Amino acid sequence: MKHGVNTHNKKVNFISIAVGLTALIIFFGMSLMAQKMESEAQAQVVHALDVKSKIQTLLSLIQDTETGQRGFIITGNKTYLRPYITAIKGIDVQLSALDDATLDNPTQQAYITKLHSLINQKLAELAHTISLSEQGLRQDAYNIVKSDEGQHFMNSIREIMTDMQAVQDSLLIKRQNKLKNTSNFRLLSTLLLFIIFFTLLYRISLNNREAQKSRVLLNNLLEATTNGILAVDESLTIQSANGMIKTIFGYSEEELIGQPLDILIPQSYHAQHSHNANEYISTGGNQKMALGRSVFGLKKNGTLVPLEIGLTKVALEDEVLQIVATITDITEKKKATDALEGIGRILEESLNEVYIF
Repeated sequence: MKHGVNTHNKKVNFISIAVGLTALIIFFGMSLMAQKMESEAQAQVVHALDVKSKIQTLLSLIQDTETGQRGFIITGNKTYLRPYITAIKGIDVQLSALDDATLDNPTQQAYITKLHSLINQKLAELAHTISLSEQGLRQDAYNIVKSDEGQHFMNSIREIMTDMQAVQDSLLIKRQNKLKNTSNFRLLSTLLLFIIFFTLLYRISLNNREAQKSRVLLNNLLEATTNGILAVDESLTIQSANGMIKTIFGYSEEELIGQPLDILIPQSYHAQHSHNANEYISTGGNQKMALGRSVFGLKKNGTLVPLEIGLTKVALEDEVLQIVATITDITEKKKATDALEGIGRILEESLNEVYIF
């Protein structure tokens, strides 16, 4: 009878492990798919910001041509034509680049068609007045400028570019929301993956005969993920870490095991982190998710690294609490976004500049 019960228990345990491993593989695939989706969403955000930058750069170049023209007409000094000459060389290149970057957007393409005509007319007006001035007919050139013909072209160009920026801003908001959602999906799938991982690891430890083989499979899956994975106990002492943690922080697993989590946190954040961690541990529910937190970590070499963190609590059958963190290095993502947004902020002022002759 006892032998039959033991056999039954072993079968149940084997089946639960097999089901768990199947689920683990499925969630591993979901995690990889989510990472791909996030990369695509990030590329779309960067592309939207790049288009905004191209619009603003084009406007700045057109304004430079006007600045050079007016300086030359007023003074007769050809050195004032330098901004005009430089900008003329860049306008066609920038307009072509903007055209190529918006091929997938019919609304922007319609605006660009209008821009081509208006820019050509504006540049023709500028070239005509500069030619008159070079011939000594500065008063004739001055009269053309005073007629506001060129200002009409410039105002129309600004209006179209303002509309293009509005289209791009709307698109950017949608893409940023998509990026946020895909980032949360990636973190969620990764967290679920490692809930299953640690649950399986515990159950496998109850079955010594299959333990070694199954642990190898689990560890291979753990090391294959592109996320850093860290597990700590209730005292915030590091219990385990995968290979990606070394890539992010510079520490090996052996250097981290048994160390306080504060080793990876900048000194200035220790107090706040301790408060947040204790609050998180004390909240009810043993699988409460905390997705998409952006923080700074501290590398072994003392430099800071921007991170995105997902947290979950896993209570094992012996009531030992593990807190699992999925950690993503967002350095390149932050660099790209900050750089383009910085360009955007600088050039945004050009949309509101008014040039008065």
